[in-house]
Amino acid sequence: MEKRFLIIFLLIITICMIEGQINSVRFTSNYDIDRVFLRTLLRNTEGKAFSLDNLKHDVSVIENYLLNQGYLTNILKEVKIDSEKKHIEYIFIFPKVNNISISGNIKTREQFIYSKIGIKKDEILNVKKLEENINNLEKTGIFTKIHYNINYFENNADILIEVEEFLSGQYAVGLVKNNIYGLGGELSYSEKNFRGSGQTISISHEFGEFERYETFYSKPFILKSDYNFDISTSKTRSDKSRYTNDGIFLHDYQQKETLFFTGFSKDEFRKFERYGFKREKFSLSPPENLKSTVDWLEYTTRIRLSRGELEWKFAKTGGFLKGSKSYFKTGVSFQDRYIINKRRNIHFRFITEYIDYSKYKLEPFELLKIGGDGTLRGYKNELFSSSKYFLFNIENRNKINSITNLIFHFDSAYINHSLKKTIGTGLVFNLPIGNFRLNWAKPFDDENHDKTVFYFGLGYMF
Repeated sequence: MEKRFLIIFLLIITICMIEGQINSVRFTSNYDIDRVFLRTLLRNTEGKAFSLDNLKHDVSVIENYLLNQGYLTNILKEVKIDSEKKHIEYIFIFPKVNNISISGNIKTREQFIYSKIGIKKDEILNVKKLEENINNLEKTGIFTKIHYNINYFENNADILIEVEEFLSGQYAVGLVKNNIYGLGGELSYSEKNFRGSGQTISISHEFGEFERYETFYSKPFILKSDYNFDISTSKTRSDKSRYTNDGIFLHDYQQKETLFFTGFSKDEFRKFERYGFKREKFSLSPPENLKSTVDWLEYTTRIRLSRGELEWKFAKTGGFLKGSKSYFKTGVSFQDRYIINKRRNIHFRFITEYIDYSKYKLEPFELLKIGGDGTLRGYKNELFSSSKYFLFNIENRNKINSITNLIFHFDSAYINHSLKKTIGTGLVFNLPIGNFRLNWAKPFDDENHDKTVFYFGLGYMF
């Protein structure tokens, strides 16, 4: 850059120096640049005396401005000075895209990649815009690597893009077994690059105590924005039991739920956001005999901190939304891990949720529920329900060898003015199909529930 300054200055000196006031300053370009703003950067302007130092300043600030705008090559090609007419002319030549080449894509359509790059042939090349769009392409999660290179020649540029794809289509089969509610499982299929266009679909079926069908679809960068369009539906049927807050059995019943969700989500490097609308339909068989349809407006944000991950959820029903009651529910969770050494980690999680229902009496299906694998191990699934709770989980994970991990865990929850505590241990095996878990859990200081619960399934609880 300094050499270019010297060449320009020597050229200026050899021409002639302008004496007196400058009559005009012009910008000549093959691209519509912001001439009004550029004039505000200059010291050598109309009506002022010419100065070589000021010209040096002007060239420097113009090039810095172009650099910040994303034009990284030598855009300012020439500075012409007419000493007779006392005229200064800045000549800009912006490189155009001559060709865009894509390689390495096996399943992903080139048209999809082109659309996300956002730059077409014969357009002016803006490297800043190109880098931002490459980053957005990486966020789709369908590539393991994206590398690009720019070859400049004359006033043109060739863009070379090389990608490596994830194996995006995945099937999963899981089983869960415990001595309270027997054998259950899940069959699922997910595809993050549906039809090679970066869309995500997933289909799953759970069986056992819960009979659940769920579908999910997401289209990235809807309307050329940073947001994804998400839509999901699910249907659940489950056999339930009603208990008192002390855990005393009352009766059995069957619960059916149908859910429809649509919304927009945005996943950045350290932050995830989702805005959505959800409709729930509930029906309970005798002796409950209840039916309800409720609409919700929901917001979720997840922040990846330097230590741990923080999530906040908020949902509101009532007003113009369908439902007989107006209230909101909110929840906060935080989880992190502490590395003791290469073989031993401490993982912990804290969750609290709250429903504001001061004006209404909530039905059983409207309350928050915890219990069972996923929240409070050692108890029946969704045994406890309330308008608020506090949950804490901690696991001591010890690596025995490359395949086997030994776990000790403690779960605790404060719900319905009672503190519930469970302890347990387990083994996790790192297998080609994923992490296979054997787990035992037992409540303590609880006379109504003192049985050891055994689980086996796939993955860690959190």
